[in-house]
Amino acid sequence: MIEGGGRIMGLARYDTPSCTIHPDPELTWHVPDEWNLQDAVTVPFVYTTVYNALVPKLELSLFDPSTLSILVQAGHTLLGQAAITFALSRQMQVFITVPDRDKYTPLLTQHFPKLKPSHIFSHSSHNYDVDVCSPPRVAEFSSCSPHCVANRSTAPSNV
Repeated sequence: MIEGGGRIMGLARYDTPSCTIHPDPELTWHVPDEWNLQDAVTVPFVYTTVYNALVPKLELSLFDPSTLSILVQAGHTLLGQAAITFALSRQMQVFITVPDRDKYTPLLTQHFPKLKPSHIFSHSSHNYDVDVCSPPRVAEFSSCSPHCVANRSTAPSNV
């Protein structure tokens, strides 16, 4: 458990018979003072989902992550923003799709200053040449549109 008490966020197992929550110490963090609990509860699930989906693919890759590109579909969502954060932290080249490019480009580039506005596309765009693909919904993390992935046989093919 986290030392020092205070507000925490994380993933936990719930034991129904005893009505007890058993936090996973590896997946429990302090909530920053400037965050409210409503925002904090959204973080652990999406970030661990992205991490668990992308890290194994990148570890199997023969390429340095900073030489890879990723397509983050629905970059305006919590899952999309977690994938953007993950990819930027590994110096990957990030491409993003959103429903309305004019609406979301200013918001995303303000939140992620390293993003290039020219790498943000409308969902209606269909031709991409990237090494890794992050789907728009958690349920789709096991597959991604094959037409968007680059033809590099030793690179991760999709997430």
